[in-house]
Order: sequence, then structure tokens, then C-alpha cells
Amino acid sequence: MRNFGVFLFILFCIAFCLIGLYVKNYLSLANGYNAKTYCSCYFVSQRSDCLENDLAKFGYLTRTLDADQKSVRSNIYGFLERKAVFRKGLGCTLIKDIDEPLSSSPQIFKPPIDSLHDSVPFPEGTLISIEENHSQVDYQKLNTAIDRIFTEPNINMKRHTRSVLVYHKNALIASKFKLGFTPKTPQLGWSMSKSIGATLAGVMIKDGLISLDQTHLFDQWENTKKSNISLHDLLTMSSGLYFEEEYYKPSLATEMLFGSTDMSEIPMKQKLIKKPGTFFQYSSGTSNILMRFLQNELKKNGKDPIAYLQKKLLDKIGMTHTIIEPDPSGLMATSSYAYASALDWLRFGILYLNKGVWNEEQILPSDWTKYVSTPTPSCDSAAYGAHFWLNAGFKEDQSDRRYPNLPADMYFASGHAGQHVFIFPSKDLIIVRLGNASEKQAWNYVPFVEEVLGSFSSETPVVSYLN
Repeated sequence: MRNFGVFLFILFCIAFCLIGLYVKNYLSLANGYNAKTYCSCYFVSQRSDCLENDLAKFGYLTRTLDADQKSVRSNIYGFLERKAVFRKGLGCTLIKDIDEPLSSSPQIFKPPIDSLHDSVPFPEGTLISIEENHSQVDYQKLNTAIDRIFTEPNINMKRHTRSVLVYHKNALIASKFKLGFTPKTPQLGWSMSKSIGATLAGVMIKDGLISLDQTHLFDQWENTKKSNISLHDLLTMSSGLYFEEEYYKPSLATEMLFGSTDMSEIPMKQKLIKKPGTFFQYSSGTSNILMRFLQNELKKNGKDPIAYLQKKLLDKIGMTHTIIEPDPSGLMATSSYAYASALDWLRFGILYLNKGVWNEEQILPSDWTKYVSTPTPSCDSAAYGAHFWLNAGFKEDQSDRRYPNLPADMYFASGHAGQHVFIFPSKDLIIVRLGNASEKQAWNYVPFVEEVLGSFSSETPVVSYLN
């Protein structure tokens, strides 16, 4: 009996230690999230409502903003402190240790000359001029659809819509912004960042720096089966590498984003559990592996990755209020951390609507938009292409598609909390929605898109429901 008591005591001690380690890890990651989010919200988006909106659920943590040092610290009762640092042109970077050094990088992002941009109509500038005489549009229906998603019918699950833009046949036909947000406010795209990373790959392919069928991507993968992973496999989320895409508890994803110095290191070390190209798994880790490969290749060719991205893509299409924040190692975190204004997100959509052409210049390979919008064979629902979400289906009938009432050629960039850039090539249409939905159930984009489509005279949509 005495031995059994000793066993129970030892078991209790082990359980207590494991729970303690879990709680410590959770709170460290929570402090990391808070420091990084507050830093970017305040210094990048230049918003003063961060604590009551973006971080309302983390009131138990203490956050200290240093406007002079341009940093934010977060801790719980003085313990497990984490720090995020703002650098002009680069945004905010979360450092693992308080005194951790950051990789040097040229601050090549020039601040936009707003006075000039404000006087130039979109898309060349930021002056918004709404086309109000579009013969195919029922503006009352369109504006009603937009106004609806700025309301909050469920107080417990808020949509927090912040910006909506609708672009049709080379004209901006509708726009609305929540108080405190402007057409130039940089807003976090979360996983829409992945689509920008893929676009950089397209630019590099056009420049002849890389190829889709390229394998042997990393020296550390040599002499392993990982060397068979191709660039195409990374772009289509079919690498076969294990990853844990979980954000509501400590996981590989949260450790990658809030506990690592190099965000590509954790996913690159994971086991190969499937043959490359045969199994689809949505993975933010894969996107950071992709960006590590792209940056390595640019450096091999004597090019600075951030300067190349700006010169070859952002500057070309006027995305002057856009940054992709790097981790401490200098890796642009295209899994999650692209900040862009609503107008810049729309410009990004226009580039794809125009098949990679901007001002008569072919920026992407001529077949790139077809490539990213082609279903990945290993994705059972045909819902994913190359770092873009789809509504294609593998068959001709509507029942095979995720959203039968929406166009089959719709493809889109999508991010956490309801970030979307919807592209409809057959409708010559783009819809941008940015926000901070409190829960997944708070924002269902399907009825909104259906209602917007219903405002065009040529459309007769079947609306699922309106909330």
C-alpha cells in the first residue's frame, strides 16, 4: 500500500511538471503574439485601438510600448517577457530573447509621397473615384450587401469588417471603410501573405532564376528523400512533410511564428511522411520553406531579396503601402506577415485579373495565373492551386465544387479572421474584404459574394442565406 502511495505521488509530480511546462510554453507564446501584434498594429498600421480590438482577449498580459525605442514588451506579472522591435521599412520583428541581435538588411523601402499619391486616381495613386454610372450594376443592391457586412447581428461573434472594395471592368465601383481605417492603412493579410510569396516565385521564374521542376532545394536535404521535393510541390502544398497547423494551443505553427529565430528551420526539420507530390496538406511551414528557398536563390545570384521583391513586384504595381515583416534571421515571413493597404491588396488582385500584366508589362509568366488557379491533384476537393484557394472542382457538374452557387473560375487569396481577395476572371471582377472576425463562424463570405454578384444585371444567383 505504501509503495502504491509513493507511485501516486511520483505520478502527481510528473503530471504537475508537465502541466507547468505546458502553461509556461503557452504563456511565452501568448506574450510573443501580444508583443508582435501590438508592435505591428501601432507602428506599421499606426492604429491606437489595438488593445481594445486586436488584443481584447489577452487583457491578463502586461504590454509596454516604448515609442522612442520603437518596441513593445509583453509579460505576465513580470515573467516570460517577450519583445518585438520596429524597424523602418521592415515592420516589426519578434525576437526570441530580449537581447537577441537582428540580421542586418538594407532599409530600401522608401516611404510613399502621400501628397503625390493622394492627387493621382487609383490604381496609379490613392485617390478613390467611384464609378457610379456602371450600366450593369444595381448600386442599391451592391451597397446594401456591403453595408450589411459592416453590421454586427451577433454580439458574441463579431465580424469586425474594416474595408471592402469592389472592382469591375477596370473601374472601382464600391468602397467602404470602418472608422479609423483609410485606403492607405496597412492591414495584416495573415495567410494572404502566402499568395504574395508564390507571386515572387513567379517573378523569379520569369527572370530565369528558378524552375518549377527544380529539386535538391537545400543542402541539408541532400542524401535524404527530402531532396526529391520540388518547387512545384512546395507551391501546391504537396511536399509530404509533416506539419501541425494548429493555433489555439502550443504547436509547430505557434512555435514557428512566436518562438523561433528562423521560421523555416522548424518545418524544414520535420519528417517526410508522404511521397512528395502525392499528398496535400495546408501548411504555413511550407510557405516559409518556400520563401527560404527563394531568398537563398536570390542571394546566390547576388540579389538582396527585399530589394528584389520591391523592385520587381511592389514598385511595379504601385504597392507602396506594403511590407512583409522578416523574422530575426531576415526571412520574410510569407506564411503570415504581409501588411498592405486595402488599395494595395486590390492592386495585387488586378495583377492577377490582368494575367500578370501591369501597364502593358508582363510581370509574371504568361501562363502563371492559369498555373496558380489549376487544382492540385492531391487535394481531394480541388480547393487549392498554387498558394491560392479555388472553387474549380475536378468535374464539370456544380455539385463537385465547394461553392456550387459561385463561379467555377473564382480563385482567391485568403487569410485568418476574414481577409480575402476574390478574383473572378469570367466576370472581370475583384472583391476585397479585410477585417478581424472574432470567430470562424462570425464571417461566412459565401452569402456576401453571392449578394454582390446578384447586384449585376447579368447574374441570377441563388443566395444561401443572409445574416
